[in-house]
Amino acid sequence: MFRAPFCPVSHAAHPRPQACERTRTATLLLAAIVVFGLIGVTGPAAATEAAEELPAPTGRFQTVAAETMDGEAFSFPADLQGNPLILGVAMSTSRANGEYQQGVLLDWQAWLEAETPLPPGAAIYHFPVIESPPRFIRGAIRRAMRRTFADRVPNDRAAMLFVDDSAAFAAAAGLTLDDEPTLVLADAAGQPRWLFKGGPDDANTAALRRALEVFATVHRGQEAPGADATD
Repeated sequence: MFRAPFCPVSHAAHPRPQACERTRTATLLLAAIVVFGLIGVTGPAAATEAAEELPAPTGRFQTVAAETMDGEAFSFPADLQGNPLILGVAMSTSRANGEYQQGVLLDWQAWLEAETPLPPGAAIYHFPVIESPPRFIRGAIRRAMRRTFADRVPNDRAAMLFVDDSAAFAAAAGLTLDDEPTLVLADAAGQPRWLFKGGPDDANTAALRRALEVFATVHRGQEAPGADATD
């Protein structure tokens, strides 16, 4: 506790009583400032500063006209449904690497289904991205991917994204085009918020759990009564 300094003699007998009084007043004022300052650190203002927030989008996905694995027309990302969206994106320049990346993303699918309580409304999608294949082989590519996803990914939760420029597609969304797949955690509008490179190792799964907790916290705040009310 703070205690005002005492005068060694009575106030009346002090040689400079006004100076003593000023010292006492200044000390009490300083104590009040410190005490109220400490209260403020742990009060409502601090709670607001510590509130969970989504990170800024890493970019925006380009619009791609596609078909789901069961042949339904699909506009990416406009037709995505879920909040949050968990998107497995595989981009490669070779068939062998593409198969590797898709295998890693299916490992993510298995981990998400087995290990993680997903927030209500969350949805998992898979999007292999291929640059400018001839139109006459696109059906064969789609059929091959449908066999890969069989019994593991619903047909309406996967689509081939045939793009003109893979590098431009990746750059627009803030993704890195390399030999590793990307798991994207996006908001309901399809804007990427978190990116996870590689598979479900300890570091990635811990980071994803934390990111999902942030999404759940923000979602609860948006649904709370009076959350949109203004003073």
